[in-house]
Amino acid sequence: MCGPFNPLPMSIESPISGPSPLTTIVSEELPNSDLSQLEYKPQVPTPSSEIFKNQDLLGVVLEFLEHDEFLVATRKNLLLAALTSKAFLEPAMNSLWSSLDSLAPLLKLLPSFVPIDNVYIFTGVIAKGHWERFDYYARRVKFLDSLTYRAGNNSITVSDYAYLRIAQARLSHSSSPLFPALRRLRIPDILIPPSNILSAAFLVSSPSLESVELHSQATSDPHFFASYLSFLVAELAPTLRCLILRGNPRTESLTLLRHLRNIRTLEIRFPELIFSPDLFGTLASLEYLSDLILDSAPPLISPLRKKIMGIARATSGVPLLKLDQLNNLQITGSPTALYHVLGQLHALRLKSMVVKIRGEKTGEPCPFTPLSSECFKCISRSPSLSSIRISETENYSVFLTISNIRPILALSQLEELDISVYSMTGGDKVIQELSSNLPILKTLILPSKWNQLGSLPKHPTFRSLGILADNCPDLIQLKLAIDPLAYLPSFRNKTAAVRQRSHPLKTLYIADANPNGKPLTTTQLVAISRYTDQIFPNLELVGHYGSGNKFKTVDKVRGAFQAVRRDICGCFVEKTAQPSYVSQGTQPSYVSQATQTTYIPVWPGIPILHEGNR
Repeated sequence: MCGPFNPLPMSIESPISGPSPLTTIVSEELPNSDLSQLEYKPQVPTPSSEIFKNQDLLGVVLEFLEHDEFLVATRKNLLLAALTSKAFLEPAMNSLWSSLDSLAPLLKLLPSFVPIDNVYIFTGVIAKGHWERFDYYARRVKFLDSLTYRAGNNSITVSDYAYLRIAQARLSHSSSPLFPALRRLRIPDILIPPSNILSAAFLVSSPSLESVELHSQATSDPHFFASYLSFLVAELAPTLRCLILRGNPRTESLTLLRHLRNIRTLEIRFPELIFSPDLFGTLASLEYLSDLILDSAPPLISPLRKKIMGIARATSGVPLLKLDQLNNLQITGSPTALYHVLGQLHALRLKSMVVKIRGEKTGEPCPFTPLSSECFKCISRSPSLSSIRISETENYSVFLTISNIRPILALSQLEELDISVYSMTGGDKVIQELSSNLPILKTLILPSKWNQLGSLPKHPTFRSLGILADNCPDLIQLKLAIDPLAYLPSFRNKTAAVRQRSHPLKTLYIADANPNGKPLTTTQLVAISRYTDQIFPNLELVGHYGSGNKFKTVDKVRGAFQAVRRDICGCFVEKTAQPSYVSQGTQPSYVSQATQTTYIPVWPGIPILHEGNR
């Protein structure tokens, strides 16, 4: 029986490349005159046959079997695929063993791996055949999520002596690494004492290892942390691209990072870490660093000094943090800690910055101090920034004014501005200043609470939506707090000129800047819905955020207006003659989806004409 894995009898089987193309068999009894009529026609391989020959393509197909809600069902599917045919065997086994959450499945492949007092050790001899079986599976592991099970009924404890036994037995068998394809290693916090498993990290080495993630238990052990960082420097410095460190280690251990010069992504989340001059110098030595995540404590002495040539600088003994290749920065800290780091930053190619503000440890949490303006001045020294996100941590409230954020309004390439703090002050004039200075904004997110400081209430009104529609023609997502009772749009608006702009805004979230005010009447809701539909005809969602619920029904009414307008444009479209004073090249038009006809919008005062298609 012939099939995709059973070649035809006349095909020539190659032990390496599989079935070869079919060849024409010529009978010796045919006369020479007939040989010219038999032309060789090579068989064109079908797409399915090419896929079955390509292990990488089969691996991509089998990746879809991994995304199952239940892990047991996922592994069962991959195992069944491996048993289906030889073509599926290797890619299915690669997918099945590519990611492990513990070393236990591999350790159990070796002989005499038994528990003594609930702690596993090796009691037998590990022969050559045992290593071959181990390598058959270990060579497929690419991601190791933990050295041991973190919780559950499958948790086991492995003795340190077991890892020493593996290291000794491996050296007597081969010098090749245990996990030659490993790319990512993660050592999270676990319930059992970390000393029982941290020594296994030295076994999990690979020439292809690109990412290492160490959590608190690994970084808080000074002996392991310093030893393992030196191990990374000695063994993996050329290949390591990503290093994630979380916890509270000793600062002196971090000086070893300067030897990992090929690092592209570095995350240091140490809330108690004070950035010393040595640490600044270490970070500055990472010349290829493109992504940096920091969490730091304020310095022992406030870094705020007298301004030098208009730019506040920290102590002159602190080196400049010059990172020429840095594209993305995320930093968390108190206002003092933020200024301590941002004041030294020099990153002219920085594209994205995320700032998370944490309260000062001294005294009660207080509103954002004037130091915030200095932080924003530091941010504005990165002229290529296209995205800025500012937020606050829990149990800390941040108040901002336009004077605080004014320095970043000079960033002409800014496309995303997300200020998700507690409150901001100012009315329509603030929106006017912000939007006129940042005309290419695509995302604008402002606080849900407004004007929590000051005696004279000034809230943005619905005029701000029109201002943003005029000044930011590329805006796609908008979140803004509005006082709906300060200004209500009229029913009688001239919408023709507005609609011709066809503003691309897709998502609009409105917060109630005056949640304690009177509820909106039905007439007011209809007016608001019609107004948002007029200036943003491509809206897909009008949502509500923050306190109050005045705007929850706006989206339904706006959707009704949009549906009616589209029905009219699609089924009962009217077109008119072009006015003589309008240029043919600049005349706006739209296409009916129902008739595929180009139409000209109706102009006031000109009679409507019903004509056929052009």
